[in-house]
Amino acid sequence: MAVRERKAEQTRARIVAAASALFARDGFEGTSTRSIATAAGVAHGTIFRYAPSKEDLVEMLFADRIGAALRDAVASADAVASRGSFTDLAMHFYGAFFDAYADDADLARVLVKELPFLRGAPQERQQLLTALLFVHLGADVEARQQRGEFDGDVAPMVLVSASFALYFSALVAWLSAHVDKAGAHELLLAQHRLLERGVMTTASPPTPPDQQGAP
Repeated sequence: MAVRERKAEQTRARIVAAASALFARDGFEGTSTRSIATAAGVAHGTIFRYAPSKEDLVEMLFADRIGAALRDAVASADAVASRGSFTDLAMHFYGAFFDAYADDADLARVLVKELPFLRGAPQERQQLLTALLFVHLGADVEARQQRGEFDGDVAPMVLVSASFALYFSALVAWLSAHVDKAGAHELLLAQHRLLERGVMTTASPPTPPDQQGAP
């Protein structure tokens, strides 16, 4: 079983790498699943065992990229949380995601359009990534509540969900070309500071001057 799983993961990696290269060269519309199979060195039918459609291949590709960005952000999250605000920590993660999407914004638009309609394994991958983010942000909210910085009556996951909704709205605004990436980042930062201010207690310490321009 271990050998089969290892071979399956190697095949998946080849498919994702081939899809990434062809999407970058020929665009989403100009790339066929058959060309991806040829580049990956697998039978055409094998593609559909891993991804039923080209859209699912895009999701798989970005799941890998966002997963890597999330792992990198987690590695330095404690340092950010210890010296900054909840907004600083949230923007630490969201900024990493923005950067991952910026590597191929055109392809990211395909993913964001498909996100509400994902089912099966693609939906589970996205839900897992979101859950991992929520765990880290939720733990930070709980710690701030215990220190008396945040209103203890606010459910941590409600605040985190509101935070994520602001992020997704800014992401869509950017990918829809309503604002550029920098504009979306600034919009999200301003909105998130307002969100955080709404749950801070009167005893909350002020944000240090060197942190006010974070993240």
